[in-house]
Amino acid sequence: MQLKQDDPIARFLEDYERAKIGASFEPSRAALATSSLGGVPSVRYVLVKWVDERGFRIFTNYTSRKARFLDENPRASLAFHWENLGEQVRVEGRV
Repeated sequence: MQLKQDDPIARFLEDYERAKIGASFEPSRAALATSSLGGVPSVRYVLVKWVDERGFRIFTNYTSRKARFLDENPRASLAFHWENLGEQVRVEGRV
């Protein structure tokens, strides 16, 4: 039997539910960091629309800078900060 602590998605979802209680801002808000193929970094806030075993999903305009950077360099990082829990969550990987 796999414990939820061993499953990072299940653990994230548990923490996300806790973060929604008493949050002073939208807990699905995350900083998305990308970089161009040439290494030019860029970060902005996005709303994560859903999370499951396939990963984290956001919606964006396909002509935006972040979409262009993700086309050039399909690696990114998300950072959630849940002040009411005193926790941060980082997600890194291939887009």
